[in-house]
Amino acid sequence: EKELMMSPERLTSLGRKERYGELDDRSEAGADKALAWRRQSVATMRSRFDPANLSEDARTSYDIWALELVRAEKEQTWRRCRYLFARGGEHTGLPNFLINAHRVDSPADMDAYISRVGKIGVALDQLLARAKRAAAEGVRMPRFSYDQSIDEIGRLNSGAPFAGPGDCALFADAKAKIGKLKAAGKIDQAQADALAGRVSAAMTGQMKPAYDRLAAWLAADRANAAEPARGVGALPRGAAYYEAMLFLETTTDLN
Repeated sequence: EKELMMSPERLTSLGRKERYGELDDRSEAGADKALAWRRQSVATMRSRFDPANLSEDARTSYDIWALELVRAEKEQTWRRCRYLFARGGEHTGLPNFLINAHRVDSPADMDAYISRVGKIGVALDQLLARAKRAAAEGVRMPRFSYDQSIDEIGRLNSGAPFAGPGDCALFADAKAKIGKLKAAGKIDQAQADALAGRVSAAMTGQMKPAYDRLAAWLAADRANAAEPARGVGALPRGAAYYEAMLFLETTTDLN
């Protein structure tokens, strides 16, 4: 439960509404803090419980919790080797999360939605800082992924409240959720218009500038990426990274 409370987005994915107006911390500092908590948690567990005195189910839980620390340590070691903005990255995942996971059953839920829209900019800047550090260490996704991501960002930011015909997907979702509140009699037209205006302001004033910064960096760094697509073995320490990912995906030491 303590671990769950650290992730507003996971709470939402489980249908809960604690920390409903927040997004996860995507910074390296945030990851360091979470890892420090996990180390302390495992140390406390080991000091309080002797596995030999536990039931079979409790020993399994003990072993899994200890294994999660091993996995987290390995993830931390290789965190700059992941392609943060490749297809399916968080530049598309964040809007999709709001569209598909954030339920709006009340005006307060819409307030939380708007808060999260504004925080997309913070999340993107955190990810961009990490991508820049990785690039400085020679870790870049293939050039075609740069092109895909630039195109995806352009499509995400096409339509109202930006330029272009129609509504962009996130704005359309927000308006639909506001419309359901009005249809349910939970807000009136003036409140609906005010909520739509706040969504628009968060998207144009907080979210869009971060997408612009990301697109500009991708366009500038694209020339440094490899033209032929290569596997992770071509990355610095790529073979070791590949083995680490095999362990994380399979829990085995198979090569």
